[in-house]
Amino acid sequence: MSGCVAAWAGGGPLQTAVVVNDADPESQALGQYYQERRGIPEAHLIHVWTTTEDSISLSAYTTDVHQPVLDALETRGLADQIDTLVFTRGMPYKVTQGTSINGITAVALYGFQSYPSSPVCTLPEGTDHAYFGAETAFSAVDRAAAGIGFLSTMLTAGSLEAAMQVVDRGVAADGTRPDGTVYFLHTTDTARNVQWPQFEDAAATLRLLRGPDAAWIGDGNQITDQPAVIGQVVGLARPNGPAAPDGLTSNTYLPGALADHVTSFGGVLYDSSQMSILEWLEAGCVGSYGTVVEPCNYTNKFPRALLHAYYARGFSMGEAYTMSVRNPYMGIWVGDPLCAPYAIAPTVGIVGLDEGEAVGGVATLTVTGQAAAFGQVVRRLDFAVDGRFVATLTNAAPAVGETVTLSVAGTDRQYEVQAGDDVGDIARKLSAEVNRMPPLPMEAQSHSDRVTLRQSDAGVSGAGLTYAISSSGGTLHPAAAGPALLESPYAAFQALSLSGTVETNDQVTLVVTRLDGVAATNRVTHQEGDVAGDLVQRLQQAVNSDPVLQGADGIELKYLYTESGGTEAEVIAVARSTGWDTYNIQVDYEVDSASLTGPDYVGPLGSNRDTLVARGMVSIACGASNLSATAVLDTTTLADGPHILQAVAHGGSAVQVQGLHTVSFVVDNHDLACTLTSPDPAYPYLEGQTATLAAAAGGGVGAVTSLAYRIQGVEVARTTGSVGTFAFNTAEYGAGRISLQAEAFSDAGERTLSDPVELLILSVTDADGDGLPDGWEILHFGSITNTAGAADADGDGQDDRTEFTAGTDPRDPGSRFAVTAIEPGPTGGQVVIEYTSVPTRSYLIETSANTLGAPWVIAVGSSSPGGSGSTRFTNSPPNDAFSAWRVRAFTP
Repeated sequence: MSGCVAAWAGGGPLQTAVVVNDADPESQALGQYYQERRGIPEAHLIHVWTTTEDSISLSAYTTDVHQPVLDALETRGLADQIDTLVFTRGMPYKVTQGTSINGITAVALYGFQSYPSSPVCTLPEGTDHAYFGAETAFSAVDRAAAGIGFLSTMLTAGSLEAAMQVVDRGVAADGTRPDGTVYFLHTTDTARNVQWPQFEDAAATLRLLRGPDAAWIGDGNQITDQPAVIGQVVGLARPNGPAAPDGLTSNTYLPGALADHVTSFGGVLYDSSQMSILEWLEAGCVGSYGTVVEPCNYTNKFPRALLHAYYARGFSMGEAYTMSVRNPYMGIWVGDPLCAPYAIAPTVGIVGLDEGEAVGGVATLTVTGQAAAFGQVVRRLDFAVDGRFVATLTNAAPAVGETVTLSVAGTDRQYEVQAGDDVGDIARKLSAEVNRMPPLPMEAQSHSDRVTLRQSDAGVSGAGLTYAISSSGGTLHPAAAGPALLESPYAAFQALSLSGTVETNDQVTLVVTRLDGVAATNRVTHQEGDVAGDLVQRLQQAVNSDPVLQGADGIELKYLYTESGGTEAEVIAVARSTGWDTYNIQVDYEVDSASLTGPDYVGPLGSNRDTLVARGMVSIACGASNLSATAVLDTTTLADGPHILQAVAHGGSAVQVQGLHTVSFVVDNHDLACTLTSPDPAYPYLEGQTATLAAAAGGGVGAVTSLAYRIQGVEVARTTGSVGTFAFNTAEYGAGRISLQAEAFSDAGERTLSDPVELLILSVTDADGDGLPDGWEILHFGSITNTAGAADADGDGQDDRTEFTAGTDPRDPGSRFAVTAIEPGPTGGQVVIEYTSVPTRSYLIETSANTLGAPWVIAVGSSSPGGSGSTRFTNSPPNDAFSAWRVRAFTP
């Protein structure tokens, strides 16, 4: 492999392991497909054997999944390297203990969380996780310090083919920076529409990151016919529509899109009574989240709307989703965790090692990292060999004494870097400088390496407030989102509530004073049978029909919500126009009752004050636009033979976007040679067939003591001596391409790897029932519907079912099963039969006397696998009575 450059946020393929269930062929096939498409080393593919049911007990999960994964990582030297686990379709996605049910991805993240069975609606303490809102790359160091496990997703969809399409979309989306829109929908489903108060903050952050068209907030249950959707948030049981999925399929979801809907059973993947989150993936998204059991409408159990801002910064799908759910124990993340459409990767180079070069001894290399865009920097360089981390070559730290200056409306506030500071510490301490007395016209709040600036005073224009950030030079590279604060595009609103028991003569009054000073008073009074919700609903009707409040400087009451049988109610007073000045509309809300409580409220429409003020943003990165370091490659610690060196450059922001460059090389320190002589990679095997690895070694200064056999980069067996074989059932690995390799060991301490052999394993499922395995049809025809068993695609007189049975190429008329020669044998009465053959089929030679109706008899010793191309068979012992011969092929 040479010159491969790719982009991942935080974690990349070297930090990712794929977990497949060997009890499910689709799990195996999907795992291999993801590993191959994502460039994940084969040794990071972990096979477990567990139930294929949707649910698994905690004890079985621990025994069948969790501990085997940990053991595999430890054995393969990956325990401190793997951050991300990808569980594949065909594995259970719910983990149970007693009455508690968790999503498997949450259990992998921070362990199983038990909760009381009654009452149903609870949020136990300690069920939040340390990575929530971290806004930093997920790493082994972070998870060890935080006491959490692995960032995890379930890679699945409604079918294996659909799941593979999710993978393809994820790969295609990386680094493309799509110009799409995130749609935040305020729905009519008040029980599920609980995330809407977060929309404006997320949309405002997106505006600063990606521009004014990055987000759209609107009322409604669906969007339709939208041409470029990169995100969608909706609180609804069925955003796909009551009957036909027009709300999804009429839209174009760009590669890399994320979408989710707040509802109880979206995470019940395959048989949900509501819309499954898998429908988002089949509509074109690469990731989603839902709960696997009744969560009640706790916002902490669902993704924060800031998910899409994290994603826009360049974090991967897995990182963005995991950071956005505070209490994910009842949920599951699905999709491609490595997808990162907004990540811009550094360019990585390796000097001193050419593709395919043979090297020995100790080689000194130079690894370089170059920022791919203006204003970006590279902070860290790592290198690995054969997918295993070797060393961090350099990791730039903020220089002690360097100063960062944030100029706010002409006033400078500074912070001088202290020993041990990281960019997050600098952002936090710089924010404190901005917020210290005397006050400035802006307030600062840090979020890891970025700082949000908000206008201090609401209800006045903030567009003229300027800001800028700089450093004294060196390692720090701060950047500002703009020269001045951006005005708010939102409408002011104020939440009004009412609860308690309605009694005779109770009244609720709302006085609204418009921007022009005109006031409108609306009052409702108790009626027989009223509950609190009835009073609020009548107040809503009165206000919304009041002609004084219909203009742009008036208000309307929206989003009525009631619970507890109507004894608790809330309604939102919303300005009819948008902008900072709508904050100045005054409301006087008064509850006149001995038993009802509001609370009363007098003041501006201020519930969304923080998003009504103008805002800006700065960020701080550490590193250099060009970074280089020396890498020492000690080949004496490696076996002779082929290897792969991987160099990784990390971006200087908290996202730590990775660039990866790989170079294949050959270690040549001695003369010991090793060759894998079988199987022949020209012939695919059917899933379930037995394949035999045959290896031979020789040369060197000592005697060969043993041979090791590797499948998918993992040693599976050893034999003694210089020649050996190892047979395995291909069903243990599933359909797809796997690598096979041998390693020889001598008593002189020499080791040598053979060249790897890539073996193709074909699926034996027959979805269309035509008698031809799907894998064989796809290999030769590209689809399972392009031929049938009785067809003769190449017109050679043998139908396609015969071609499959014989292992011949159904598209090549010159490739057909036939006896090519019958010759006299070396001994009188013997006959030599030569016939076309392949090593993945077995053959029977049958003979018959030259008599009408004589039976066919199997020739002694004739049942055997074929050779590559052709096989010659000599009958033994000789028998002059037999004069007719035939050959039959079959799949062993």
